[in-house]
Amino acid sequence: MPQGWKMRVASLRWFSVWRNHTDALRRLRAIVLPDPWKNDTWAWDALRLRQLHALGIVDEEPEAWTQMLAERLLFDRLASPWGEALSGDKR
Repeated sequence: MPQGWKMRVASLRWFSVWRNHTDALRRLRAIVLPDPWKNDTWAWDALRLRQLHALGIVDEEPEAWTQMLAERLLFDRLASPWGEALSGDKR
């Protein structure tokens, strides 16, 4: 953890809300991440890197393709089972 920053774990819904409020998170010096996932740790890592980059803590930008897939997985987890129907996925 960077000096003076706190990490907070939130449900997927609260993470989705807070990640868009980077100014408030900078003022609070808080990093909000979803509960760590048991599977798909690559997606959690991509969301973590996006949050750290958005807050200016790291210079490394998340890879666009990996970030897109992580966002899709997040959407599917938030809206399951509606996620597949809304995304057009007919598995």
